[in-house]
Amino acid sequence: ARVARLSNAEIAVVRTLFRMAELRRDGELYVQIARRIDAVTTGAGAYSPTSPSHRAPMGPATRGYFRRRVARVLRRLASARSADYVSMASAVLLAYTDDDAEPPRQSWDHWYDRFARYHAFNDILYGRSPRYERAHHYRATWKCKGRYRPGDPTPAVREERYPQLWDAAPQAVWRLLGAARALPVLEFAVKALRANRAFVDALPDDALAGVLATGHPVAQQFAFEMVRDRPMSIALARGALASDLVDAHDWVIRWIVAHVAEALKDPELVALLVTGKTVAIRDAAVTLLRGRTLPDEVARSAAIRSLSILLGLRDSPENNERASAAAGVLLRVLEAPLKEIGTEVLRDLIRHPLPALGELAGELMLRHARRDALPGDLLEMLLASPHASVRLLGGRLLALTPAELIKDDPEALVLFATSANAELREGTRTLLGEVAHRYPDVGRVVAARLVEALLGRQPEGTPAHIVSLLRAELAHVLPVVAPGKILKLIGALSPHAREAGGLLLPQLGPDDLGLDELGRLANHEILAIRRGAWALAVAAVHRFRVAPVAVARLVDSPWEDTRRFAFAFVREELKTITADTIIAICDSIRPEVQAFGKQLLLEQFQAGDAGTYLVKLAEHPSANLQLLVSGMLEHHVAGNLDRIRVLAPYLVTVLSQVNRGRVAKERVIALLRREAAVSVEAATVIAPILDRQSATIAITQKHPLISTMVDVATSFPTVPLPIAIVRPPPYEGEH
Repeated sequence: ARVARLSNAEIAVVRTLFRMAELRRDGELYVQIARRIDAVTTGAGAYSPTSPSHRAPMGPATRGYFRRRVARVLRRLASARSADYVSMASAVLLAYTDDDAEPPRQSWDHWYDRFARYHAFNDILYGRSPRYERAHHYRATWKCKGRYRPGDPTPAVREERYPQLWDAAPQAVWRLLGAARALPVLEFAVKALRANRAFVDALPDDALAGVLATGHPVAQQFAFEMVRDRPMSIALARGALASDLVDAHDWVIRWIVAHVAEALKDPELVALLVTGKTVAIRDAAVTLLRGRTLPDEVARSAAIRSLSILLGLRDSPENNERASAAAGVLLRVLEAPLKEIGTEVLRDLIRHPLPALGELAGELMLRHARRDALPGDLLEMLLASPHASVRLLGGRLLALTPAELIKDDPEALVLFATSANAELREGTRTLLGEVAHRYPDVGRVVAARLVEALLGRQPEGTPAHIVSLLRAELAHVLPVVAPGKILKLIGALSPHAREAGGLLLPQLGPDDLGLDELGRLANHEILAIRRGAWALAVAAVHRFRVAPVAVARLVDSPWEDTRRFAFAFVREELKTITADTIIAICDSIRPEVQAFGKQLLLEQFQAGDAGTYLVKLAEHPSANLQLLVSGMLEHHVAGNLDRIRVLAPYLVTVLSQVNRGRVAKERVIALLRREAAVSVEAATVIAPILDRQSATIAITQKHPLISTMVDVATSFPTVPLPIAIVRPPPYEGEH
């Protein structure tokens, strides 16, 4: 019955249950089904008697019948003077709340109040009312009678249909006063109980205090009127403090001031004072408890009850203000027992949606007798709070954590450093640095765990935080990591993992990487990896001396910092390098690298390498470099026949290049022309070069070469050349 729906498939079951509940006088089930029937939609399109597929489970006439039947059954019970009337009617009245009310409305000349459409409800409460009447026999709706309009004052007379039955069951009316949440029901109960004052006067203080503490404001006001002339008791004092009535608060505070010793013996009363709903109550608590020492048992119980009251508050600005003020009073007057508060209570306070309770939890943790032994997850909960004020207290707790205690829990430090909460990560930075400084072994363990964490998925912001720790606080305790794992870090997709790999790169030995791999790392986009590669390059200097290409790759880096390192590396570590290395450096297209190569060429030029320089650098696209090499060549071979003889093959190679080295060719031709004119021996050495190259089709080279051969043949006729000088006959003029 609790889950049955008013559908075509289940309507028969619901009707059967409805009749059974009626027969068995099961008010709870009866009213529940009646409310479901009352809520059935029977408007346009909802019911079609000729179309079974579109037929609603209940037509409008059937629904109206069942709505009227509830009131009719109750009237029959009343006519029979059955005691079941009160219980069944009470079930109907308790089924409605103020949320069921609708705005008053007017139709033609009739007014309908907020609960007008609930037939049985109105029939119970207003069967003899001077202000409401049934709109029509076939309509289960009630309208305003006569000149009465919604909102007019309520008449003092009783309006229910059967007051004598209610008078015979005042306990049921009292239950309605305490449990009802609909204003018309409460007004009815108040009138009925005023008419039965003897019953109310016989009620114990606990019963009245319960309504005073938890009832509807209307019920609280009635209960207060009934008890204000009674002698005060602890039960009534509790109820008055828990109520929403200012008059009740003033009434009980005056009594407490006059009976301090008696009041402070009750921990529940103390808790209600400390967590009072108004400033006046809380101020009274401070005044009464300041300078007084409560028995340990009372103080402990009052503290626990106070926290229980605060944890029961709902999330609202008013309750947060109350909780904040109450927390201040708690910390002032019940601090001693709160120093021993349990961890589960602290967790409940932190989880509560009210920021003030999270702040209270933080303050209690700061004052806790065993603060250093509190679980680490409490701190993380504080720092993960959605409220900034609570997170701030978490930061204060972090700052106060002793390094000598946290060192024994490196897992907690790792947990803090990898937390998804940025404030927790930053809050532990100083503490982690202190632990690493004072206890390097612990710091090394934490650093190793953090490096390992970079290879897995981490919350946003965590990888960058880990790298910053490895660079700063943990820089002196970086863990020793296997070469394979370092290379795995460097090759990871995460830029932060690659950066950590760069920090660990100097741990590799000089022979753990090939020079090509080392060159690639020196050109890596991450600075830490480039720096690590520099350190490895210095350690592997002996290998670079025999690898000119690797040196050139290092020098010709796209990163300026790597180029600066490489320049210093060549000058300070390698010092003397081979011609092939210098040539490889000069082959760069970067102006600054070419300039460096030129400097090395000038500084480390060796006569034995002249041919190598001439041939390889003559092909360089830079005219300046060609001029430099050819100029050095001229200086090197000028007047030295032996050097010319040695360099002859290289000179031929330069002159034989096609569409390359124009400047070098011109300088070589000029050199040959100049040296061939010096002596017959030089001309004899140079003549084969001139002979071979004169066959070129390049006009810019052919003419100078032939001209040089003519000069040699003229100056040194004995030098064999493939030309003959034919002098033209003298011109004799015309005859």
